[in-house]
Amino acid sequence: MRCIAIGPAAPQPPHPSGMSPYDRLRRRLHVFAALAGLIAAGAAFAGAAAGDAVLPRVALGAFGAVALALGGASLLPRLVELAAAPTATGTALRPLLTAAALLPLPALAAALAVDLHLLGAGAALALFALSVGAGTLILLARAVPAIQRIEHQRREAEASGARATAALQEQAARLQETIATRTQELRDANLQLRASSETNARLALVASHTINGVVITDGRGRIDWVNAAYERISGFAADEVKDQELAEFLHGTEADPQAGAQVQDALRLGRRCSVEVRQRAKSGDPRPLLLTLEPVRDREGTLINFIAIGTDLTPHLQARQKVQELNRRFELATRAAELGIWEWSADDGRFVADEAALRLHGLPGDAEAAADWTGCIHADDRERCLAALVATDPTQTQRTVVYRCVRASDGALCRMEACALVRLDSAGRVSGLTGTVRDVTAAFEARHQLEMLNDRLRLALQSTQYGVWELDLVNNRLIWDDRMFKIYGLSRETFSGERSAWVERLHPDDRDEARELVQKVVAETLPTYDTSFRIITPAGAIRHIEAHGYMQRDAEGRPLRLVGLNRDVTAEKEMAEALHVAEQRWQLALKGSNDAVWDWNIPLGQIYHDEQWARMLGFEPHEVPQGVEAWRSLVHPDDLGPADAAAADHLAQRTEFYLHEYRMRTKAGGWKWILDRGKVVARTAEGRPARMVGTHTDITERKNLEQRLRQIDELASQVSRLAQIGAWSLELKSSRMMWSAEVKRIHGVPEDFEPTLPKVLDFHPPEAREAFTTALENTALNGVAFDLELPIDVAGGRRWVRVIGGPERVRNEIVGVQGAVQDISARHESEAARRQLESQLFQAQKMETLGTLAGGIAHDFNNLLTGILGYHELATESIPEDNPARACLEEARKAGMRARELVEQILTFGRQSAGEGLGPIDLAGVIEDARRFLRATLPSNVTIETDIDPRCPQALADATQIHQVVLNLGSNAAHAMRASGGTLKISLKSSEIEPEQSATLGALTAGGYVRLSVSDTGHGMDEATMRRVFDPFFTTKNTREGTGLGLAVVHGIVRAHRGAVDVQSKKGEGSTFHIYLPAANAAAPATALPEIEEPRGAGEVIYVVDDEEIVGRCTRMTLESKGYRAVVFQSAESCIEALRQRPGECGAIVTDQTMPGMQGTDLAGAVRKISPGLPVVIMSGYFSKISPHALDELGQVELLAKPFTPTELVSAVNRALEASSPSSGA
Repeated sequence: MRCIAIGPAAPQPPHPSGMSPYDRLRRRLHVFAALAGLIAAGAAFAGAAAGDAVLPRVALGAFGAVALALGGASLLPRLVELAAAPTATGTALRPLLTAAALLPLPALAAALAVDLHLLGAGAALALFALSVGAGTLILLARAVPAIQRIEHQRREAEASGARATAALQEQAARLQETIATRTQELRDANLQLRASSETNARLALVASHTINGVVITDGRGRIDWVNAAYERISGFAADEVKDQELAEFLHGTEADPQAGAQVQDALRLGRRCSVEVRQRAKSGDPRPLLLTLEPVRDREGTLINFIAIGTDLTPHLQARQKVQELNRRFELATRAAELGIWEWSADDGRFVADEAALRLHGLPGDAEAAADWTGCIHADDRERCLAALVATDPTQTQRTVVYRCVRASDGALCRMEACALVRLDSAGRVSGLTGTVRDVTAAFEARHQLEMLNDRLRLALQSTQYGVWELDLVNNRLIWDDRMFKIYGLSRETFSGERSAWVERLHPDDRDEARELVQKVVAETLPTYDTSFRIITPAGAIRHIEAHGYMQRDAEGRPLRLVGLNRDVTAEKEMAEALHVAEQRWQLALKGSNDAVWDWNIPLGQIYHDEQWARMLGFEPHEVPQGVEAWRSLVHPDDLGPADAAAADHLAQRTEFYLHEYRMRTKAGGWKWILDRGKVVARTAEGRPARMVGTHTDITERKNLEQRLRQIDELASQVSRLAQIGAWSLELKSSRMMWSAEVKRIHGVPEDFEPTLPKVLDFHPPEAREAFTTALENTALNGVAFDLELPIDVAGGRRWVRVIGGPERVRNEIVGVQGAVQDISARHESEAARRQLESQLFQAQKMETLGTLAGGIAHDFNNLLTGILGYHELATESIPEDNPARACLEEARKAGMRARELVEQILTFGRQSAGEGLGPIDLAGVIEDARRFLRATLPSNVTIETDIDPRCPQALADATQIHQVVLNLGSNAAHAMRASGGTLKISLKSSEIEPEQSATLGALTAGGYVRLSVSDTGHGMDEATMRRVFDPFFTTKNTREGTGLGLAVVHGIVRAHRGAVDVQSKKGEGSTFHIYLPAANAAAPATALPEIEEPRGAGEVIYVVDDEEIVGRCTRMTLESKGYRAVVFQSAESCIEALRQRPGECGAIVTDQTMPGMQGTDLAGAVRKISPGLPVVIMSGYFSKISPHALDELGQVELLAKPFTPTELVSAVNRALEASSPSSGA
């Protein structure tokens, strides 16, 4: 500290020269005067030299003299004093004073010489300069040595003075330092004493009140003093431990010998130590202490004391145990929750993770991996994730982020959730993070699946039009969704939510039952709530409601709420009622024929309809006009255009058959679906269509069934969407894909299979790969979802899968595609089977249609052939035997008979001939007919050969059916050879079946048989095909080339004949079918039948009824030529009228079966009522349409097949007359 003295001013020291300020001023003035004199003298001298005026020179000289006098007067005494002094200065000054005294004399002499003109100015100046120079030299010669001696003396004096000064200064510094040191030591000692007193007081206060035990010992470790805390910890009083060894209290059964030894060594060596010990308490219990022993030494370093501080570790140990327990629990919790722990330091920006966190990321448990675990974060998420976690905002004390992780061990993509707590430093800045991480992939996928299920459920509810309701039984409140309000015609604002609001809307007839059902569900009488009832909307409309619900109960079983669905089924009810009405009409229509026939005269625009056609629509026959416009007026307006287009295509020969479905209005105003089938059967010479024949089939029921099938398919589709299916996802940037276990199972790959887009596309065949790729691109670029059904090729063969996909968005950006895969192979196979069955059904219907058309065509041809054959025979009888025209007529007859056979074959092909039963037939003729028919239909590269044994017996068979068998086998054989041609061989031989052969031929009875064989040189069959060759609908042909019924029909016909079929075939070598038919019993040798004379009439009146004029006229002429009288009627009604008007006239009736209005059987029935015994002959080329039951009811009726010859006609009439004559008997 610096001290400043304050007091009176100190006296100024005297000047070194000893002069006062006045004397010094006076001296300076004298010096100035001397200088001025010298200057004036010099000026005067200079003027004199220049020749100036005398007066100025004198004045200047005088002034100079005065000035010099004044200066000299003032300086001279001091100079004389100095010169007289015995010093170096006086020695040097004395010559100078002598020179100065003599210096004016030359100047004055020079000036006078000039004034007196004794010397010129130049000479005077030279003289003055010479004098001054000489004086100066003399002065210097004497002054230089003196000056040198003075300088030497001065230097020595300065050196001596410096040495003396340095010595004095050094002594003064030492003295000052000593004084300062002693003074500081006194001050420090005073301060230390004062601080020591304060410290001791504070230490005593602290030691008295601290919770730690304090012990002070002497230098040998004996206790001098203890504080109260030690007394409390040890249980000993201070007096009890004084002068005791400190180490004695550290011994005991639970004491640590090593810790005691450390304390002993510290006491012995006077060192510091800190160790955990067991303090023996007075009670005998050991107390854990942290003992810190500190030695105390004096200034000389002598050990004087030990201070021991004991900290009771009992709370610390308890806290440590709690921490250990908490750590153990925390570890268990993290393991159970599969949590990883990580930390981040803001100082170095490094992450540290535990083993669990590394394991979650697929990393090994080392330090480098701990720092690199953030590298497993997906590249697209890393920046966002780290920015959210290590943000410097201290207000975000808790942070959570979800990111995608690419597991380092296997590259699998998973989702992680990281949570962090922020650590702050003393300044409130973020110093680090401590957090957890867990795998939330399963939770994410579960949530995703739940969202998908919710979406599907929402879609299902929307598509099924269900409303959702909830009855809160605790609060007796109803909760409805928007659909419920729409169903009930209410608004949310007007709905009170009370149960009574719902009850009020119930139909009065259904109200009690609906409330009672709710009570039963609440009382657990019924497990679920399933019912239907009617409601009345505020607008007064009655709606039918379908309701379903289930009860939710608490843990004690008390009912909490009833949750359910409502659906408005009014339209379905109405449709069901309409369906019921239609079904009743259908049942009524089934009482007649299923098909109705129409005949269209195209040029005239007239359509003939049979009775069934009108009754099919609910009309009586006379209520429907016979015309195209009448038909058009009944067709539904929406269907008329397509129907006209289909008919126009057929009329223009663009289609082989006319086939169309449309609706027709019934008499009751409803609509029926009609399957309309037809074909043009006649064209004009110009090729324009002239006539078209077809049928109507009521397919309303089938349409309804198809509608039901569509509803079932829709329901199945909805159910399939709720089924568990495999999930997949595709990342667009990395092209990485994720497959669930179900998807891998569908594709037949192991669990460790890692799908990528190229690998996935390899599963799809080329035809499906493009569709899948296009759908993925559309979704990735435009966000359009897709739903595809695609084939995949897996190890087990081909499967069909349904692939659903949609965009995955992150912040409104499409980052991937995700969806589901479902194995639909079984459904696809069933659909394929259904389509095959539908195709087969269509083929069967087509064949049936062909049969119907064939029958209609045969009817018309038979009418024409009847006229041709009848007129031919009449013409033949009218010309002589030797007329050349007879040969031509005979050829015409043969052609007519051939045409007749063709018609029979057409009927056989159309499966409309009922056959004539089993009987002995010559199969050679059947084979020849079949051969001719096959030759006309098979390609030219197929050669037909026959091998018929003339000794072959007759067979018990139906000629028509065997004809069908040969045609079917020949058609199949030709199909097998269609590629390269070949030989079709038909052989007929007798065969004897032995008992041992019977088992191999389907348990055929041993005996004589006829073997009909059909073989080909086609591609043959394998064993698998031969085992199924006779299965119905089994075919190796394309779906449009066969029905699969041909060989099944063959097998059925042969079995019905009590025969057998044997197949022999080899791949690439052709096939042979052997047909075994029972041989007829050997008959008696044929004998010539006596020639029977052709019967003739006896003038009987025969009524002929036929709408075809050519047939009626020919029949009349034939009968009249044979002795009968004939009356022709073109309608049944006119015939009946004649019978009533002229009873007894008619002897027999010959009528056509198929006529407009009344059929032939109907006419026979009406005749039976008028004249029961009147003979009736029915003509027809289409007897399969006549019911056997109807013939039985008519009694004795002769059938005459068209076309017929005159002989056949007369024979039939004669048989009818004889059967009805009284002599025939009954």
